[in-house]
Formats: sequence, structure tokens, C-alpha cells
Amino acid sequence: ITNTTGVDQVVVYTVIPTGTNGVVGDPFTVTVTIRSKPVGANDVATVCSDVAANYSLQNNINTFGNGQAATFTWFAAANPNVGGESTALQSGAFITDLLNNVTNADEVITYTVNPTGTNGAPGDPFTITVTVKPEPVVATNLDATQCSGVAYGKLLNTNGTSIGAVQKGAPIAIGP
Repeated sequence: ITNTTGVDQVVVYTVIPTGTNGVVGDPFTVTVTIRSKPVGANDVATVCSDVAANYSLQNNINTFGNGQAATFTWFAAANPNVGGESTALQSGAFITDLLNNVTNADEVITYTVNPTGTNGAPGDPFTITVTVKPEPVVATNLDATQCSGVAYGKLLNTNGTSIGAVQKGAPIAIGP
């Protein structure tokens, strides 16, 4: 019996015993309390590199499932292009990994979440797929000498992500 209502349910069975000799005995009842299990759903999120995911797992249950209070364990599948993902089993109501992506493309981290109702009933696992947008990284340090009052027109090279360019005539702050 599966109970996903968010509250415990009671099922009453009436049993009528029959002896091996064919004689029918008096009926009796068996009452079983079926604990509700928390229900969540697969979801997606997007974060920028070096920004905490801050994903609420209880909100997932409240939004997509039955709203049952739960505790959670979770872990991330490793992605060699991202740093900061928790690949060891964690517990808590929030995924707060500070994910770092210095590639030139979006990267994905998939978390597997196991909810357990506060009544002890385990729920089915679900996944949270987090897209991590890359951060700009300047490919090399730049040294320049610039005369006062002359526009600076150096294009900042990156690893493929855009940090913009300082165009000729655009304002740039250079030290005191």
C-alpha cells in the first residue's frame, strides 16, 4: 500500500478464518496505519559560478508533492569541469554548494535527493539538475603604460566567456 496523501492513513482488514476442517471461525479485524511518504519531483535550477545554489528541498516537496515535512540526504554526481559540488552524502534541507565553473560553457551538476518523512517513511528519490553558468577568466595578466588624457583601447581576452571589452573612448578607472 502506498500512501502519498501527506498524512498517515488507517486501513482496516476484516479477516474471517476458516479451519482446515472447513469450519468458519469468528471474524476479527486487523488495523494497519500506513505512514505517508514525502513526494518530491525532479527539478532544474540555474546559478552563476561562485554563487551558492541555495535550493530548498522542502520547497520542492511543498511545490511538486504532498507538502509533507521531511528530512533529506543528497549528493552530487561529479563533474570534472565544476568545482564545489558535494559528491559525498550530505544531509540538510538546502543544497548550498558554492559551485565554480571556469570553462567557456554552461556545465551541469545533478543532485540525487532522498527524502524521509518526519514520520520515518522514506520517499522516492528525485533529482535536482543545476546548470552552472561560467565565470569570466582573463587569459593573461595585462600590463600597460598609458598617458594621462589618452583613451585606453585594449581588448580584454578571456577564456571564451565574455567580460566585455574596454573600447576606445570608454571610461576606465586606473588607480589613484
